[in-house]
Amino acid sequence: MRDPAPSAATISSIGATEIMSASDPARMAGSAAEKPVRHHEPSGIRKKWLALVEANGHGRVVDDPLRQSEQADELLLMGLRLREGIDLARYAALAGRDLDPVRIASLAAEDMSEVRHGRLRVTAGGFAVLDAIVADLAV
Repeated sequence: MRDPAPSAATISSIGATEIMSASDPARMAGSAAEKPVRHHEPSGIRKKWLALVEANGHGRVVDDPLRQSEQADELLLMGLRLREGIDLARYAALAGRDLDPVRIASLAAEDMSEVRHGRLRVTAGGFAVLDAIVADLAV
């Protein structure tokens, strides 16, 4: 049987670190790890990022230019997550091809997407399976 969640008074008296360790199943089983563990960022990643921002105005480490086909993939992947969806003409210009109209019609028939004014967008029903929709359209 699991112990109940600690009360606010317990949290303030023993501290959050101890609570996290006390809820660890290995600790509860009486393992050798008796002391609480403090988790920290690996290799000072925040300090490195901040130094890059201060020196360069951004924290990017690598900028790889995207080919047009990769830009089209990004448009599809990110744009369908937006309420307004994607501009089909822009996708076609980037990808060098139109999205498959049969696939689009099939998704619309299942109330997963809709096309209005040249824009493809995912419906509320489609958001639950958005990754599958993107994968289907990207083929």
